[in-house]
Amino acid sequence: MRNSEATFHAVRGMAVPRDMRIASAGIALFILLPVIRVIVMLFAFLRDRDYRFSVIAAFVLAVTLLGLLVGSRLREVSWSPPTSPHIEMPGGNFHD
Repeated sequence: MRNSEATFHAVRGMAVPRDMRIASAGIALFILLPVIRVIVMLFAFLRDRDYRFSVIAAFVLAVTLLGLLVGSRLREVSWSPPTSPHIEMPGGNFHD
C-alpha cells in the first residue's frame, strides 16, 4: 500500500510541472503571434514594394521587440526588500 501512495504522489508531482509547461507554451504563443504577424506583413510590404508601410511595420516590430527585451530584463532584476523607516544618525540616535 505504501509503494502505491509514493507512486501516486510522484506521478501527481510530475503532472504539475507538465501542466505549467503547457500553460507557459500557450502564453508564449499568445505573445509571439503578433510579432510573427508583423514580420509576415513586413515581408509582404517589401515584396509589394510598399516602402511606406514597410518602414511602419519595421518600426512596430522594433518597438515590440524592444518591449519584450526590456520586459525580460526587468524580470531579472532582484528587488530589495523595503527598508525600515528607522534612520541611523551619524552621532547616534536620540531616544526619549
